[in-house]
Amino acid sequence: MNNQYKHVGQPFTVEIAEELILELCKGETLKKSEIMNRVCKHHIKQGGLEYAGTKSLGLTFNDALNKNLKQKRGLATNEGTEYGHWTINGDIMNNQYKYTGQPFTVEIAEELILELCKGETLKKSEITDRVYYRHHIEKGGLEYAGKQSLGLTFNDALNKNLKQKRGLATNEGTKHGHWIIKGGTTPDDDPQVEQIKGCVYIYYYPTYKEQAKSKGEDRWPCKIGCTKSPDPKDRIAEQVTGMPEAPQTEVIMHTENPEHIERIIHSILKLKERNRHIQDAPGSEWFLISPDIAKRVAKEFKSFLNRIDI
Repeated sequence: MNNQYKHVGQPFTVEIAEELILELCKGETLKKSEIMNRVCKHHIKQGGLEYAGTKSLGLTFNDALNKNLKQKRGLATNEGTEYGHWTINGDIMNNQYKYTGQPFTVEIAEELILELCKGETLKKSEITDRVYYRHHIEKGGLEYAGKQSLGLTFNDALNKNLKQKRGLATNEGTKHGHWIIKGGTTPDDDPQVEQIKGCVYIYYYPTYKEQAKSKGEDRWPCKIGCTKSPDPKDRIAEQVTGMPEAPQTEVIMHTENPEHIERIIHSILKLKERNRHIQDAPGSEWFLISPDIAKRVAKEFKSFLNRIDI
């Protein structure tokens, strides 16, 4: 076993499939079944865990090949080949815009704002025009088709994602309606930008949900914990080592005071959801609730904090 394989101990995912297809099949034309066999054998042989997703393994490879490598990145094609065969290019074709044929989303907005506006101070309307109309649409991307307005989508990209979560943009100290796009990867050089120091997270194991559903129940054990990191991935990985399946993370609530917020949410649930705290679980952070309840508590509490401006 190669101990340098970076996905040792990790369940197989569409992202791993995408990465290994490029690594193991670049420059070849193969049947999808041949690609699946080569990639999965490599993952398992190197110490990775089996696929445990909700859709079939075949559909997962369809997503990796068609949605990701062909449509989004232009690194694979099934055009001009025998039926069921794929050519893995490995190099972006003819400077193709990777979101050609893709509807505009808040994630695309976030990415293109950093790419096209880094280091500038602009009105939100100027950012929208440059990112959406003069780049995404002109390059072959599809129009925005979300439920909220395009303006609110840019609000989410700028305020929620780039400012609050990542510290890469700010509207403080600027004219009304203007944004400074910092770019880069860290807000440390700008004390004005709000820095998120940690988060509260909620996760459960899919088996718990399946067992509850089979009994007609709508609640199952959920873990409510916290970490001083803005990304709970490493903390959760420490807690689930040796478990037979990957957890499902339902809530990530960013905050500067994760331990304090976690205790308050625990107290709310113990008060409002009596007999739902699992006393004999390892640690004091497991509750017999539904993810919907957990999400609602986190959402309402965050809304309360925003209203009182803490």
